[in-house]
Amino acid sequence: MKDDALLAFIPDHLAAVNRTAAVLMYRDAYSAFWHTVSAGYMLAVVRRTARALLSVGLGRGSRVIILSENRPECFYTSFAAYRIGAVNVPLMSDMSAEGVAEALRATGARLIMAGSQQAYDAALAACRLVRRHIRIVTFSRSVKPVRSDRTTVTFAAFTEPFRAAGLSIAPPTGSDEADIIFTSGTTGRPKGAVITHSMYEAAIRNNRRRLPDVRGWHVLEYLPLSHVFERAWALFCITGGAVLALNRQPSHVQRSMREIRPEAMCCVPRFWEKYIEAVDRYADKAAADERALMQDAIRTGETYNADYRYMQRPAPPELETAYRRADATVLRRIRTTAGLERAKLLPTAGAVVPEALVRRIRSYGLPILVGYGMTETTATVSCDDFRRPCTPGSVGRVIDGVQLTIAPDGEILLEGDTIIKRYLDQEIGGPLHTGDAGRMSPDGELYIIGRIKDLLKTSTGDYVAPEWIEARIEAAGEVDRCIVVAEGRKFASALIFPSRTLLDAVAREEGIDPGDSDTLLRSPLLRRRIREAIDAAQKGVPAHSSVRRFMIAGGELTQENGCLTPTLKPRRFAIEARYRDAIDTMYDNGKYEIYDNV
Repeated sequence: MKDDALLAFIPDHLAAVNRTAAVLMYRDAYSAFWHTVSAGYMLAVVRRTARALLSVGLGRGSRVIILSENRPECFYTSFAAYRIGAVNVPLMSDMSAEGVAEALRATGARLIMAGSQQAYDAALAACRLVRRHIRIVTFSRSVKPVRSDRTTVTFAAFTEPFRAAGLSIAPPTGSDEADIIFTSGTTGRPKGAVITHSMYEAAIRNNRRRLPDVRGWHVLEYLPLSHVFERAWALFCITGGAVLALNRQPSHVQRSMREIRPEAMCCVPRFWEKYIEAVDRYADKAAADERALMQDAIRTGETYNADYRYMQRPAPPELETAYRRADATVLRRIRTTAGLERAKLLPTAGAVVPEALVRRIRSYGLPILVGYGMTETTATVSCDDFRRPCTPGSVGRVIDGVQLTIAPDGEILLEGDTIIKRYLDQEIGGPLHTGDAGRMSPDGELYIIGRIKDLLKTSTGDYVAPEWIEARIEAAGEVDRCIVVAEGRKFASALIFPSRTLLDAVAREEGIDPGDSDTLLRSPLLRRRIREAIDAAQKGVPAHSSVRRFMIAGGELTQENGCLTPTLKPRRFAIEARYRDAIDTMYDNGKYEIYDNV
């Protein structure tokens, strides 16, 4: 196997080691049974998929759009494209027709692999928008093409004729394109980052030096494979001998966790916020003695894990004893109930990971590994090293192969063998300007302060780092989401989305129907509780960055209403447009007076 074309031969390598070994798992949509895919079967399907791609004129440099939720066919198509030198363009399965059309125009793709009926409908509409014929292949047999569509076929029908055909084509080289992954576009139009074969190989190699051996692990894949975090992680795990269990629908992840009992899974901070909320909700409903036992165990777990174990410090004997008791009576149950009792590695990135959140998750005895990266860096720039102190609030230590410098204005600049050299329409000369502001501790841990480009400038000339403030406030159990507003305004304010736990507590105390959201959101008690939480979270925050006023917001921020990216980051322009009246109220002294008096 050529070192400069690792991705092209991953299925061959896995089958050569053990053809019968499991490499993928997926749940049947109808029976809920988890099927296993062996290395030998995957290799056979990948080979005939590669022949099918060649048969429709695709080859080195051709682009293939994969518009699908997480499915085995995503891997078959990706590995087949890698083998013949074609380029994958993975997109979110629920992307709009306009978004797919933009990707078609930018990449010149001539084939779309669609995973569901929704994806097929968007793909077909996108083809009409760009006014050219593009072949569509559907992964699901249940997809129903429109009557006028005579060319769309299922994946099985597309690949079946090539079971016995040969495959003789030179593999790609390391400098050839492997994937084009579009950035999330939180601050502007998404850009297509070009990731080469050698970049993926370097990412796998560099992370192998930092992370443990994953051989034999069951790894739950629940984040979309169209995102570089999950995609690069999946390649790292499968090449390391892990079994990838594919969670198709995000809403099914908790069920999949309990069924698979994974040793590892990638997570975003939002996942852990919901997990903490569920634990708190259970404790809140428990009897007083059980609630006290849980709270004491969690405090013990936080002290032991966050202050000693993950800081590589020996714990006092009495704390060791207390922790073993807390783990046996409470903490193990918290892990087991969620299906995480076997967890050995839980990489978490994609957004700011607050210090309080890291401490809380580690209090349960869960091995959360915090990292930092971007689409443009083939995922990881830095991550915790469990062999060295892991300080909550940091994003770990820079991995091998990445050179990081901090510019005079605080911006993180990157170079290395995993850093992209170009976007689809733009060459990158010199180091990559991340747009992130950071600092390095004397011990070599990286801290992210905020976004250089996302810094909000008040009308008084002060700069506010919204992500930093939001992370502190969202760490409070009373707040589900915080969106800071300050650009061009006299001071910083915030839209606050209360947590379900707080809403339920206020409803009980006030005698309000929990389903009466309008009355709940107007509750003076709710406002006082949130004010107290904001004040506590902002201790030590400079006055110019502090949130002075807030409005309690109703509704939800979702991908469907355009307020969140696929990795659950806020789209500020969309949120501010949606809540324009509430924002205007915060900066109108007359209108806000009634809230000041609560």
